Amino acid sequence: MAVEDRFPDMTREHREIWEGFLSFLKIGTALCIVTVALLALFVA
Repeated sequence: MAVEDRFPDMTREHREIWEGFLSFLKIGTALCIVTVALLALFVA
């Protein structure tokens, strides 16, 4: 990972924040997919 190469001394706090941000992105993507699927069902 380029992030680990740039910050080799990344603390545990930064790592937890990064993992939380990634999980937030995954949840947001899932919500977008569900919303689009529901819209497709209503429109179709």
